[in-house]
Amino acid sequence: MLLVSACLCGINCKYNGGNNRHPLFVELMQKGELLLICPEQLGGLPIPRSPSEICKGTGEDVLNGNARVINKEGQDVSQEFIHGAELSLEIALREGLKAAVLRDRSPSCGCGLVYDGTFSSTLREGDGVTAALLKKHGIDVISDEEFLKQLKERDKNEGDKLFSGGLDSQLAVCVIKEQNIDVIAINFVTPFFGASDRTRKAAQALGVEFYNIDISEEYIPGVLKNPVYGYGKNMNPCIDCHGFMLKKAGDMMPTFGASFLITGEVLGQRPMSQNKSSMNAVEKISGYRGYIVRPLSGKLLPATEPELQGWIDREMLLDLSGRGRGRQMELAEQYGITDYPSPAGGCLLTDANYSGRLRQYLQVCGKPGRQELEILKYGRHFYRDNLLLVIGRNHSENERIQENTLDSDTLLKVADRPGPLGLIRPFGAMNTSNLEWAASLVARYSDAKTMNIARVKVFSPVCDDEQILNVVPAKD
Repeated sequence: MLLVSACLCGINCKYNGGNNRHPLFVELMQKGELLLICPEQLGGLPIPRSPSEICKGTGEDVLNGNARVINKEGQDVSQEFIHGAELSLEIALREGLKAAVLRDRSPSCGCGLVYDGTFSSTLREGDGVTAALLKKHGIDVISDEEFLKQLKERDKNEGDKLFSGGLDSQLAVCVIKEQNIDVIAINFVTPFFGASDRTRKAAQALGVEFYNIDISEEYIPGVLKNPVYGYGKNMNPCIDCHGFMLKKAGDMMPTFGASFLITGEVLGQRPMSQNKSSMNAVEKISGYRGYIVRPLSGKLLPATEPELQGWIDREMLLDLSGRGRGRQMELAEQYGITDYPSPAGGCLLTDANYSGRLRQYLQVCGKPGRQELEILKYGRHFYRDNLLLVIGRNHSENERIQENTLDSDTLLKVADRPGPLGLIRPFGAMNTSNLEWAASLVARYSDAKTMNIARVKVFSPVCDDEQILNVVPAKD
């Protein structure tokens, strides 16, 4: 007998009052082969309920007290999720069950992938709270999707596609789909690049499954700070980055039932990172040499295993090369693709100004996480001793700065005049002198800049503590 998420059998216990019914699970239930649980309901949460996600971690982190489960209303429901997990474990142990099939990506039942707490459909690697607890006690846990894939006899191959949403990426999908091959679009997310609404819409228009996966925790220390093949013009480790993403996608092939990888790269389009030598280096880093198909330039490159095995027809691949875009534009018209961004690149690491900020931040913070790096995108930046001061340049930036505060940050704003929001991020102890320096700079960029004395409110983003500093606005 298997322990199974009740929603898979048609039980209306999802957060929205619905279910994830699948005929196969219903059939197994009717045969008496399943024991149904809904950890969130067991934990005391109502039906329907506000959707929840794990914030700043995984289910294991929640169990260890290092992360929280937060619902969309901002309420902490960690204890309900933990209680539901403990009751689920108790049921499994009492019944002597050795395996469980749980609903994929759920904050309680997710196995391998869960949503990252931003409520933006972004996935991160890890288990839900119940899945983590069951695994900890020796119970084998598998996602419903993986369970179905293992049972289902596939009648065609499937490919994982690294998907940026750009024109080349969309064209690569079209070329492969013409061979009646299913494509799953994967877009990796870091503070420097990732999916936009436009990317999601492009995948939807192409009729392919789309997944956003956050790789920041591995990418920053493993690729950004230590690239084997070095950087491009700025802080862009392009070769290492491509290899790392293909490795991650390749490792996920069993999860998605895929047989090979696809990219939208065009030979010679980018002289440093898309020549034959660089592509060879990328394959070496990935560990999936021979299983990376580049449909737009496939005829100009050595045959891959999918071609040699007859999974794809080499003659249906293309022979694009160089930096010209004429043939891509013709193909876009042929495939009916009308919405795509310019080929300027969407990676912040190629931007000189951002790279300069990032270098300076890394000098004072050796192991930054994804959330704290978001602040580098906004405002004016000033460093003094062991702190960073960020000052908004307009109302929109003030809002973004407010959204990206850490609990340890300090906020500043002129008390009785219009002006920007300031944020102090300390990397050590902060003294009164530094606080007054920051307050004077915030006053300098406000309507109080011509006053002899400005009143600056200093407050915490997480509690009601605040104080007023009387400072002389800094001069130009």
